[in-house]
Amino acid sequence: MIERQIERGGAKRCAGPVPGLAVVVTGVAARAAEGAPGFDITGVLAEDGPFPLPSVSGMDVAIAVNPAGTTFRGGVLGQGRVYEDRVEVDLVLGAEEARGLCAGLLSGLETGAPALELRGDAIAASLLRITAFNRS
Repeated sequence: MIERQIERGGAKRCAGPVPGLAVVVTGVAARAAEGAPGFDITGVLAEDGPFPLPSVSGMDVAIAVNPAGTTFRGGVLGQGRVYEDRVEVDLVLGAEEARGLCAGLLSGLETGAPALELRGDAIAASLLRITAFNRS
């Protein structure tokens, strides 16, 4: 849930911690990103979240896991944006951490539908700052 709303320049902005975004992973694909490995993860939201939409359950999710090099502020792993019909997330992880995440999700796809929980803060009504994730 969004903890507080702040008025700035006449537009409502949301800020504060949000509950974990539960993503049921449906696919993982490796890609070359300018010579460094990257991964694309696809999935759907498992349940409604704290967004200004009537329902986001079942909404498509695209997660791009990018190689380290471009960095966010300290403690920030990435950012996400909620659109009317989808959620897009960019994560920046070290090569070993990215391979571990994707290998775990791939093995989970063989035995069932793996879940990925993204945690972070809302920085606007449809923008998320990702600070952690859990894989199950």
